[in-house]
Parts: sequence; structure tokens; C-alpha cells
Amino acid sequence: MPHTIAYAGVPTSLGSYAPGQEKAPQAFRAAGFPDMLRQQGLTVVDYGDLPVRRWHPDRTNPLAQHAEAVVACVQQTEAHLAPAVSQGHIPIVVGGNCTVELGVVAANLKKSERLGLIYLDLHADMNTPASTTDGALDWMGMAHMLGLEGALPQLARCGPRYPLLSTADVHLVGFDPERATEWERGVIRDRAIAVSSVADVTQSPARCAETVLAKWGAKFERLLVHFDVDVVDFNHLPLAENYSKNRGLSCKHTLEVLEVFLKSPKFAGLTLTEINPDHGAEDGSTIQSFAQDLSRLLALPRKPERRG
Repeated sequence: MPHTIAYAGVPTSLGSYAPGQEKAPQAFRAAGFPDMLRQQGLTVVDYGDLPVRRWHPDRTNPLAQHAEAVVACVQQTEAHLAPAVSQGHIPIVVGGNCTVELGVVAANLKKSERLGLIYLDLHADMNTPASTTDGALDWMGMAHMLGLEGALPQLARCGPRYPLLSTADVHLVGFDPERATEWERGVIRDRAIAVSSVADVTQSPARCAETVLAKWGAKFERLLVHFDVDVVDFNHLPLAENYSKNRGLSCKHTLEVLEVFLKSPKFAGLTLTEINPDHGAEDGSTIQSFAQDLSRLLALPRKPERRG
């Protein structure tokens, strides 16, 4: 039976470096993304968008800006998605920044404890308020999912268990070590976190993704995909909040690696993050084209699950 999509938006830029990402859910609706999914033959249940939360400077807590509001957003995201997950629907969540993923993971853990997270992102997001002076929690989301030393307890303990994920539950895909802090590189090295770098993916996107699923992904019941669009070279897709040019993956390679993940029988949800619609074409055509590519991939038939 074809899977049912649970479509939802989390329009937040709290925890970001600047405003912009809070506009993404509405921009995808204006582009017709939910209808594109239906036109591809998918059943879509629209769960609506959460309230808009727009970034502004937090001078009272400069190293972990808007921490209380980010915690509230994560908890609200978990509650918003929990009914869909319990019914076996596949959440397609349009953020919002990378902190949204904590709520998505928390909701999915109520369905299965053997949950893996494919983190398709140029960055590892393993910083803490002690390892960086930026104060943007979207560069710290993974650190809080893993409960790393220095993480904020109130954010790290959101969800049904602590930590939300172990280091073995995460695979970084499209990661660029040069874009990481020394702290992050040390965590990845010392905890032996699985990594497929930008170079690994570029060499052979489909084969890289298939290897991730066959080796690392075999132990999980369900797999979530976190897709931060800054993994794509900004010259190829000018949508990311972090506009890195001549770095990251090409659009073609990104779609090739994503196709393999979305066709997996274990695929359990996709979160789109760090999209600033103002960086694309003024007529909305950049997001419209991107949404069309995603809807096509999400409609591809799943591969049958291998049973040993």
C-alpha cells in the first residue's frame, strides 16, 4: 500500500543567525508543494503550519539565543507530529532551522526506538554554547540530540529519552570538515561518528548512499533524513541561509544521493531546513523547481525490504 505523507511546516528562525527561514513553509505552500505531491499520486494529509517565530537579537542570552523559545518550538513540533507518526504516516516537514529536527526525532522515537538519522548537511551542528561564540542554536542541534558535554539540559532533554540519539544512530552525509570547528572534529573523531564527506558523495552519489544504507543503516527499523540545503553549492541552488559558494554538492549529486535514501523501505521522514526564500528568484521559481524535484523523488516506488 502506498505510504501517506503527513505534511507540516515549522516556520521558525529563532536559533538562527538572522531572520528568513521562517518564510520557507509559506513559500513552499505558495509554490504548490502539497499539490505537487498529490499530483504525483501520493496521499497527503496536511497538518498545517505551527506559529511563525522570527529571529531577533537576544542580548540577555548571547551564547544560546532564544533558548527557552527554541525548547518550546521543539516540544510543539513533537506534539504536532506525534499523531501522524503513530498512524504510520511519513512526515515531510518544512522548516525552519536545524533545531526543528529535535522535535521530529522526538516524535518518531515514540514509534520506534531503533531510529537512525541521516544528516545531509555541510555542517555537523555539534557545537555547544561553550565551543562557539556565535550563539545560534541551529549550529548546535546535533550536539543537543547527542547530549554532548556543554549542551543545554533543557534542550537536550526534550523528548522521550536522553539523549535522543547515540553517536551510533547518526550518519553525517555531505559533511565538510573544513566547515567544522576544532571541537566538532574532535567529537567526530573521538566518538567514531559515521561520516560520508562531500568528496565521498561527489565521487559516486548513488553508490555512497547505497553503502550508507547497507552498512550503517542495516541495524535500524526506520530512518529519518535531515536535509539542510546548505549542503548544495549556493551557485547551484541559491536558497540556503548559509550561502557557501563553490563548496558543497552540486544539485545533481544531491538529488542522486537523496533519491537512494527516499526509496529505502526504511525511510520514515524528511525534514527540510535552513531555506531562505529571499535568496532565490523573486518570482518564486527557485523554490518551485526545487519542490518539483522533491515531489518526484518522494513519489518513486520504495525498494522491497530484504529479509534475512
